[in-house]
Amino acid sequence: MSLGCFRTLCDSLETNYGLRSTLNVRIEESVAMFLRICGHNEVQRDVGLRFGKTQETVKRKFFEVLKATELLACDFIITPRRQELLRIPDRLLMDSKYWPFFSGFVGAMDGVHICVKVKPELQEMYWNRHGRTSFNNMAICDLNILFTYVWNGAPGSCHDTTSSHDGAR
Repeated sequence: MSLGCFRTLCDSLETNYGLRSTLNVRIEESVAMFLRICGHNEVQRDVGLRFGKTQETVKRKFFEVLKATELLACDFIITPRRQELLRIPDRLLMDSKYWPFFSGFVGAMDGVHICVKVKPELQEMYWNRHGRTSFNNMAICDLNILFTYVWNGAPGSCHDTTSSHDGAR
């Protein structure tokens, strides 16, 4: 994340979603701790050591930023009405090449590997067939090309069929 993007996020969380600095922890520090935990899968103990804070402080600040981020998500992630999700797009109905062959079609599913950095002791599990460490992410779209399901987190060495099978549970 660029510094400008980080500052914009912090300003937005403060201005629009009630995140506040305290005497000992600034907003930027709270958001940085939150992002280390979410983006780098660090544990509270390690984040506390990195930022010079107790685990209790890290936990409290994590949940404060999480609450503000949930409010931000409510403003930016807008789900369509159920009727819109079930409506078959006209371009599909009108195209004899696809209709009626896609009658009963629910959506499309695909996966992609996202390169990640992991601790040296975990790298073996995350190596993919291209010689990089990655997560295997899967997404499902409906007929209107709207995401209806996203699953991420399978280690890169996990095959697509394994990730889709595990994600369906």
